[in-house]
Amino acid sequence: MLMKGFNRFTYLYYQYLKRTGLFRLLMRNIVNLTLIVIILVVVVYLIERYIISTKEVFIHIVDNVEPLYVYLLFTLSESFLGLIPPDLFIVWSEPQAISFGINKWWLVALLAVLSYLGGLLSFLIGRKTAKIPVVNNWLLVKNQKIFIYLQKWGGFFIVTAALFPLPYSMVTLLAGMTSYPIRWLLVLGIFRIVRFFVYAIFLFYIF
Repeated sequence: MLMKGFNRFTYLYYQYLKRTGLFRLLMRNIVNLTLIVIILVVVVYLIERYIISTKEVFIHIVDNVEPLYVYLLFTLSESFLGLIPPDLFIVWSEPQAISFGINKWWLVALLAVLSYLGGLLSFLIGRKTAKIPVVNNWLLVKNQKIFIYLQKWGGFFIVTAALFPLPYSMVTLLAGMTSYPIRWLLVLGIFRIVRFFVYAIFLFYIF
């Protein structure tokens, strides 16, 4: 009886997610990600063939920019608005690992953890922002679509933002503003770490 009730709840919840458009959003993001990957492959191929080796570019960055500044920039980006694609930092980590003489996956892990913590920091900032009505209302109006998605799908939307090209830090900021349970954010944020390793496998293969 209990299992039958659970199965019915699962089915009804699945229908709710389907009806409210979560699966359409997922499909749209998968398509967008596929297009981004295709464009990236084409751009890298053209640059490699006619201009300069992308490895040389990132090696030049490694040789001329202090790693501390790069990690600081990355952490700020992952904590506030996420304006810089994290994939650039993943590509940077490979020549950086060679420079350090360590396994590149340790640096990918470091980036993943920093991104995870950046999302948590955004969440905590959101908690504080909720107590400032003017700022709170401005952010909710400015990011109304994200706010609606978060209200509709909660944790499912956070996982989607963690895995796909969505503004993860803004999603976690709004989650904090709307009093989303922090214990669930701590668990669901692990998908952000998964994203870095999955993307790294692909990006290391390209570059």
